[in-house]
Amino acid sequence: MITENYDVIVIGGGAIGLATAYHLGQRQAKTLVLEQYTFVNQLGSSAGVSRQFRIPYPDEYMVQMALDAQPYWDELQKKTDTQLLDKVGTLWFGDPEVHSTEGNIAEAEKALKALGVPYTTLTSKEIEEQYHFKNLPDNYTGLFQPDGASINFKATIETLLNLCQKEETVELRENSPVLEIKQNGDLFELTTPNGIYIAKKLAIIPGPYINSVINLLDFKIEATYWNMSSAYFKKTDPRIQYPTWFVFQNATGDNGNQFYGFPSVEWDHPEYIRVAPDFVIKPLDEPNDRTLIPNPKELAYTSQW
Repeated sequence: MITENYDVIVIGGGAIGLATAYHLGQRQAKTLVLEQYTFVNQLGSSAGVSRQFRIPYPDEYMVQMALDAQPYWDELQKKTDTQLLDKVGTLWFGDPEVHSTEGNIAEAEKALKALGVPYTTLTSKEIEEQYHFKNLPDNYTGLFQPDGASINFKATIETLLNLCQKEETVELRENSPVLEIKQNGDLFELTTPNGIYIAKKLAIIPGPYINSVINLLDFKIEATYWNMSSAYFKKTDPRIQYPTWFVFQNATGDNGNQFYGFPSVEWDHPEYIRVAPDFVIKPLDEPNDRTLIPNPKELAYTSQW
């Protein structure tokens, strides 16, 4: 079996793994990316074609990280002719008392204000008038931050993969799951079906498959997994363009009642908007437990919303 040596081995070839490898290549570090499936696959946390880029977060450090990411997006955009970010803004709205997996509207306002990030506060009526939502309760509030965007996620990954392929010091290996990790002094020895690789440093970025890697180092994290679904709705008025958005609402029974959405974009069912529940009725224990079949109740709640 072949044995090769590297400065850094990146485990996981999704968006973050490829971005890490690209920047290591820019530093002339001899880098290996190990992807257990093929690159640009639909089996991990880099599946799908769109993501939200946003500045609003409930904690200042998270807002700062989003701000710090903007120059990297600007740099990446210069490397491709395909538009990666459709800058439509971020709208958060709903019950101001509700806390969710995304945080809380008031907490986000506080963090934005502390870092001097511009945003606009909105009443229920203003949200209806400006953003075409209907029948909102009077107590709902909102904030709009203009730097939010819909990410062309597939194009982003393809751009990063292309950049890595051009880096002389970066090697890409797909269909290469890590089966064993040994630490020998200051070096790590990784075994895959295709060879043994040795490196001074590891960047462990396997997304939902984190425990299958770190279990090899004799520790694990507690995690549950969400088999999430999306629905597409055709716009009745093609002139309307939505921002990316998230609504904060109290759960009702098994209806988590929190949803998020995307505007219509050229790269994903043009003239349709995508809406998804930000909850699951039946969480999974392992990522391999997912079925790729949407939960009909979750889709029904999404359609009702």
